[in-house]
Amino acid sequence: MRLLLINAPHGFVREMSRRDHDLLIADGEVSHIEAELKHPRCEFLQFRGRKKIDSAAIRLLRQTVQRFKPDLIHAFLPASLAQSVIGCIGLKPRPIIMSFLGITRVPSPFDPADWITYLSPRVDTHACESEAVKQAMTRGRVPNEKCEVIYNCVVPAQSLEKRADLRQRFDIPADAFVVGTAACIRPVKGIDIFMRAAAECASLPKIHFLVFGEQRDPHVAELARDNRLRNRVKLTGHLIDAQRMMPIFDVFVMPSRREGLCRALLEAMDQSICPLVSDAGGMKEMVRHGVDGLVFPSEDFSALRDSIIQLHGDRNLIESYGASAQARVRQICSPENFANRLEAIYERLQRETIPLFWG
Repeated sequence: MRLLLINAPHGFVREMSRRDHDLLIADGEVSHIEAELKHPRCEFLQFRGRKKIDSAAIRLLRQTVQRFKPDLIHAFLPASLAQSVIGCIGLKPRPIIMSFLGITRVPSPFDPADWITYLSPRVDTHACESEAVKQAMTRGRVPNEKCEVIYNCVVPAQSLEKRADLRQRFDIPADAFVVGTAACIRPVKGIDIFMRAAAECASLPKIHFLVFGEQRDPHVAELARDNRLRNRVKLTGHLIDAQRMMPIFDVFVMPSRREGLCRALLEAMDQSICPLVSDAGGMKEMVRHGVDGLVFPSEDFSALRDSIIQLHGDRNLIESYGASAQARVRQICSPENFANRLEAIYERLQRETIPLFWG
């Protein structure tokens, strides 16, 4: 099969390069993966279309489709999906077009942007990051049969530093109990809920709180200045290597108000870090309460506080949850399994579609 993959996860690209396909990889940061793969059946295209209506990107994509003649285009971002839909207008035949969706916003018939992406009849199938995402799509009147649940993939981090060394970077004692998170700090992520719960747990012995991520919610910084949290909480701002820093945590918290399926959560679980998450979106699908970690009701800071207190008092429980979380995410979200699920859909769509004859 000839596949055009646009903005695809690099772990998935590496896995697909080992399989019997002709690939064209289009991405804004294609140079380092091109240097790594050097595969005779892989082509690479520097592609930086950032807006849905980007005439230069649409023109380049159309020219690329006419030259490469893919059987299927899989666009992993909304902008590249819109560009694929528009760029293939009038092509006869046209390739199969797939999306990848990781948010739980319901598509609206009153939003023109949705008509060139998730509501477009030219998009043949939607890969949904969780069951919660699929439910949002069907509430937007996207046919159920056009939506497939495909949990995202995660590539294991290559951290070479010991936990004690990582903690020393942030002036956290080696024997501390660290509860942390990693996110772009926006209201939807619920980090304010985390800070409110942290303030009520600050008297627990040796507890520290750590937040990785760009600050876009001033309320979080205000809450972090609570006197009870003095010398107990650090807001680091954006970190390029946040995934490799995660072994600093004993517990990973994600208190989102809305969530498709948090990638940082998958990265933490892969490193055997005990997850503590709200029941928003797909997180409760990945973290089985009382098996892989703890799940609390979204917006309920007192339930989050009680969960932190419970885990603080039981290191054996944390280790058990962490081991189960790691086994679960490696079973479901490895690049190999992610590729297996998508490849099966690609092949089914090719069988069900009228054969494409280019030329």
